[in-house]
Amino acid sequence: MCQRKADVPSAVVPSGLVVMAETTTPTDAICYTAPEDDLPSDIRGDCVLIRERTKLDRNALTAISEVIKLTDEEREEIYEFHRKRRRGERIQGQRHAA
Repeated sequence: MCQRKADVPSAVVPSGLVVMAETTTPTDAICYTAPEDDLPSDIRGDCVLIRERTKLDRNALTAISEVIKLTDEEREEIYEFHRKRRRGERIQGQRHAA
């Protein structure tokens, strides 16, 4: 934008950008939070289902979770988001698309 303004000083050039984002988490995010055996029991079954359906490798997922190293709070937020989505509840900060 700065270059465009310099090239044509009289041009009306926006001085900023507006970025919008969805409040969402990928459905397979639970599989990357911790080794499968360490997942909460109500989450573990969903992770197994996702892993088998998408043909994700269990050992690879464990390795990835060890690299990501989410905090306990981050993991719990992902689990809670997944639980609400599974129950069909509205996620805080989200609104229904028009």
